[in-house]
Amino acid sequence: MRYINFFESDIFEHINLGISINNKDHSCKNTLLRTELSGDSFTNTLQIANNATHIVNNKRKIGSVIDIDTNKHYDGEEFLINYTSEIEEAHFKEKQLFYTLLKPSFLKSYN
Repeated sequence: MRYINFFESDIFEHINLGISINNKDHSCKNTLLRTELSGDSFTNTLQIANNATHIVNNKRKIGSVIDIDTNKHYDGEEFLINYTSEIEEAHFKEKQLFYTLLKPSFLKSYN
């Protein structure tokens, strides 16, 4: 399951994640972070970029992206037998990561 969320601001200012180089905070207008977070039986591949382009109605917007790809390896027909609950659980895992990333003040601004 994959969700890609676009924001019209520098998302690194609004998330609970910091990047430092040589013990100094790193902030740059062109940052792309990719990491894999494993837990339970699902793996979240998290990508965050603050110089992303999004086109809506033929208009180009520059902003940030939080891209979360939640996946699980299945043997045999396990997924087909339980696909509804598996999809719901993957969605829950994705949302859990997404909402823990956002600072409360930023989340509140979206109601």
